[in-house]
Amino acid sequence: ELKTLLDELDSLKRAAAQRRQPKKEDAPPIDYNLLDAQLRGAAEGELMRFDAEMTVHVLKSGWTTFRLFNEQIGIETVTITPKTAAIPNAPTPDAAPQPVAQLARGEKGVDMIARGPAEFAVKMTFYAPIKVDHLTYSLSLTPPASLMSRVTIEIQGKGVNLLTMSPAGKVTQTDALTT
Repeated sequence: ELKTLLDELDSLKRAAAQRRQPKKEDAPPIDYNLLDAQLRGAAEGELMRFDAEMTVHVLKSGWTTFRLFNEQIGIETVTITPKTAAIPNAPTPDAAPQPVAQLARGEKGVDMIARGPAEFAVKMTFYAPIKVDHLTYSLSLTPPASLMSRVTIEIQGKGVNLLTMSPAGKVTQTDALTT
């Protein structure tokens, strides 16, 4: 009978210890999701000026870093605004820290550093160089890898021919503008 009481006491201690341990939530399968990226550019001499708007979901709790642009670009202005303190279905710690994000220049491009889980609206104005080789002007810019992307470029002048364009791309020409 004493052995039975000791076994029962041990099982109650194990059950109490398991109840005291916090439940670990499932970690998201990815750290972040760049939901959309809208880039509007206009040629200004040998530079292309872009106004960009992006929505970023940081799914991971804590800090994460990811690449926004693979090229070195000249950033004029940046505004990063937390849209919500946490995004739906993201793990939320008991004492959730305030969402924080900023851009940082790396060797191979521009990175975003953010603390989540949170959702951010990113607005920025930046410049990318236009390379000139005789009569051929080229722009090398890879838009951020987002779920939904739209890039609009306006070039003054008529008779602009695009040498490389995605299958989903569309060109509109008027007397003095190519979009």
